[in-house]
Amino acid sequence: MSKEGEGDLNRLNNPAETQSQGIEQRVTQRAEQGPKHRVKHGVKATASVCAFPQKHNARSILTADAPFPNPCLSCTDTPCCKRLPLERIRVQTRADLETLRKYLLHRWFEVGLKDDGTWMLFYQRPCGNLDPESGLCTVHGTPRQPWTCKEYPSHHCWYQRVFRTEQCLEFIRFDARRMEMLMEMVSYDADTGEIADVPSWEEMIELFKRYPLDDPSTRAPRGARKEFRFPVPPPQKERHLALFEFRQNFPGVRILRGKRAWVTVVETYEA
Repeated sequence: MSKEGEGDLNRLNNPAETQSQGIEQRVTQRAEQGPKHRVKHGVKATASVCAFPQKHNARSILTADAPFPNPCLSCTDTPCCKRLPLERIRVQTRADLETLRKYLLHRWFEVGLKDDGTWMLFYQRPCGNLDPESGLCTVHGTPRQPWTCKEYPSHHCWYQRVFRTEQCLEFIRFDARRMEMLMEMVSYDADTGEIADVPSWEEMIELFKRYPLDDPSTRAPRGARKEFRFPVPPPQKERHLALFEFRQNFPGVRILRGKRAWVTVVETYEA
């Protein structure tokens, strides 16, 4: 299962109560185991889930007859273990962009736009299983290693490609300043506020490379402690359950379980 949440962060269908109870029992068992904006007047917006440009690049995949050593064993900067994917966000209006901007005004939040038009929200704090001195995972290859990590395609790590540099051709990272600049470049329908026109992928890459990102983890807290909640229907499959278990390894994260929804709660501060 991909940690970037390609399928696991989608809203699930409501399960039968008996299914939910059965999976909750397995949870217990596993726990015991360890601004300004331009408006296009008279232009009807045609925004969709892919309102932003899609830029697909050909990517090669290396294969070998003999397996390579697991790269996690020598990975010390661990970008995948220091970012928790929280949600894929549907962006169709100026209000949606404003919501993303508000997240970025808080500590530990980062937003990114994939080259297929998908917006993603991340919580940037290191997993509790990381050794703070070596940066290596302390439970890799042991029974305590989360299933989510075991199933992750580490030889083709998406996180290594897009987070080891501020500028990546397949993923654009945003802080509050970059988001405000983007909102100025976008045109909106005068009546509905829907996105009517956006800059090209190449324009965004060229612009943002001149503006270094701030580090979400170093944003000084200037306000009171806050919580954000991200609900989804209760898990129906083992892989969905594993995602919640994985999330609980991150500091500042807790899971609330209910019959109608399971909620990921994350702490933050206004910055």
